[in-house]
Amino acid sequence: MKFRIFLLAIASVLLTACNDDDTTIDGNKNITFYVTNYEQSSLDDVAANAPALFAAATSATSLAHLDIAVYDSESHALITSEQKNTGDEDYGSFSVTLPYGNYIVVFLGYAGSRQANLSSVEGIYFADNYVPDLFLTKIDLNISASTTTTKAVTLSRAVAAFRLKSSYDVPADLSKMVVTANGGGHHLNALTGFADEAEERSYTYDVSSFAGTTDLAITVYTFLTSNSSTMTFVASALNGADEEIRSRTFTNVPMKINQKTTYTGSFFTDGLGMSNFNLSLKTDKWNDVSYTY
Repeated sequence: MKFRIFLLAIASVLLTACNDDDTTIDGNKNITFYVTNYEQSSLDDVAANAPALFAAATSATSLAHLDIAVYDSESHALITSEQKNTGDEDYGSFSVTLPYGNYIVVFLGYAGSRQANLSSVEGIYFADNYVPDLFLTKIDLNISASTTTTKAVTLSRAVAAFRLKSSYDVPADLSKMVVTANGGGHHLNALTGFADEAEERSYTYDVSSFAGTTDLAITVYTFLTSNSSTMTFVASALNGADEEIRSRTFTNVPMKINQKTTYTGSFFTDGLGMSNFNLSLKTDKWNDVSYTY
């Protein structure tokens, strides 16, 4: 699915540059980007429920961070970047002054506590192998004395998701879950919307809040090297002393951009195999693919 950013009642990001003395100074143009009222809804949802979506902001999920980065179109050198966060007084408004020329402008929208490293348009990444639920768009921009532009931009989800759920008894001494992913990547090439190469990486999750319960769920987001691929995930549950309680390997996991692949079963119960998978599809904001293990 693709997701639009709503400005008033129009799905758009407004890029405005009026051809007057206030915006054109000595071969430079002041460009202002306005992004307001985040509402993440699929295009199908928009068509069917547009009035309700526009009226009820609480029905949508706001992205915590919005980044803009401007690169030279030839050298791909980063010229300027800025982040706005929900709660900022000027959240959703960006102003840059650029000389006449050609540029690549990248918008990112994402949640989480980490900030994207935007130094390379071909290798955007987060620290510690972290990948959030992330939306992306890239536009090519020519700036001249006559530039006057209003442009609608669509932010598309740029990640796939692997979700692991365990029912029944979760051990009382559970502390961490370490998930090693083989395939996919954590460096995003904004020019293509994919990772340039597959990488093996590990993620550590604090799951102590699930200890002693009957339900556990974690989600791993990843960039892919193409729109779809298969991956292998090794999940290891650890106690407070970092001793392994149980490990499971999930092979040939079908992954796809904007698809959440969920495996549900009893992670901690011995004797349960990985066969007899039941597949169901659901289309919402994510395309959900679910299996029982």
